[in-house]
Amino acid sequence: MASTTSDPQTAVAPELQGLWMHDPLSPEDTITQFLYGGAANTEAVGVTSTALQFAGRKYPVYDFGDPEAASFDISIQVPFSDTWYDEIALLKTLPSSRTTMCFRDSRRRVFFGVVLDVKFSDEKFGTTASFTVLQNDYTEEV
Repeated sequence: MASTTSDPQTAVAPELQGLWMHDPLSPEDTITQFLYGGAANTEAVGVTSTALQFAGRKYPVYDFGDPEAASFDISIQVPFSDTWYDEIALLKTLPSSRTTMCFRDSRRRVFFGVVLDVKFSDEKFGTTASFTVLQNDYTEEV
């Protein structure tokens, strides 16, 4: 019998829709939902390493440290509406805020990190915004 958590046919649908983000130090004042997009995000995990090249060896030798690296590529659609300008303005502030933000998506992922840049593409329906969240060391206090 298949588990309800691993079988896509019987899995329970996530409760969140779209992408939610907020400043973890002030969630009530900064919570924002982007309803469209956020379902085709990409998550990457890895470790840090240094490649060492030695004379007489064709390929490098890798030295690994303790730190890990994780990132979350996000693409959302912001359709034209009464809130379009405010939503785009908010997204434009992500890099300059230099603030750890919390991102939650419809696949129940929770990601704390910083955004270094945001790219905007003009679309017939509005704007597509894409950015990468670089996970940083943050502990959520409940």
